[in-house]
Amino acid sequence: MKKLFRLVLVFLAALFGVTFTYLNPQTAKVSYYLGLEWEGPLSLLLLGVFVVGGLLGMALSLPALLRSKRKVSAANKNRQRGESQERQLVADRTLSDQEER
Repeated sequence: MKKLFRLVLVFLAALFGVTFTYLNPQTAKVSYYLGLEWEGPLSLLLLGVFVVGGLLGMALSLPALLRSKRKVSAANKNRQRGESQERQLVADRTLSDQEER
């Protein structure tokens, strides 16, 4: 069901992009610093802006993601260490109970 939803979502996004390109055939001119200019289709400009924005967003969220993964890894190691200590305590208690008998 999830795959079907994603497929429909991708199809709708592609349909939106194609209709936007068809309805807005004009060109856009972008002037950069140092006199650099680019002129091209408006739809291509918007696609580029969205791609750059997405890449920038992912790059800026990467440190927080890595920090979270490190915390989860440390918590898992701590949990495993605690479970190991618990098993050792149970084994020691069982051994001492057997010695008392």
